[in-house]
Amino acid sequence: MQDRTTDDKTPLRARHTALASLTEGWKVSVKLYLSFGALLLVVVAGGLVSYLFTEEIDRKFRQVIEIEEPLEQAVLEMEINAGETALAVLDYVRDLGQENLDRIIDSRRDFERYAEIFMRLVETKEERALGAKVAVLYRE
Repeated sequence: MQDRTTDDKTPLRARHTALASLTEGWKVSVKLYLSFGALLLVVVAGGLVSYLFTEEIDRKFRQVIEIEEPLEQAVLEMEINAGETALAVLDYVRDLGQENLDRIIDSRRDFERYAEIFMRLVETKEERALGAKVAVLYRE
């Protein structure tokens, strides 16, 4: 009868014999305790790895929810208010109505509020410079 082998070409019977000779003379209770301890170690290590990965996912999720999503919303609102201001200016030039002047003032106030939110949420120098440049261009 031929022994089955593993990838390292060590016969399984020889591996089993080596393990048996290592634990020869040990009581069954000691072997069970060691097996339970090894199993417990694997479960704890798996739990620790799962916890660490969960914390990393939670951190990234919070980044998206607390910074990136509000930042994107602020940018979109600034864009909308810039468009509304442009339309209100064109309407005001055409008929010089007070309601169009009020729309310009409201749109400008909203733009500045969202620009402030944008500047509070940005994290890099480039983003701050871009926010400052947009604010200056809007005022002009």
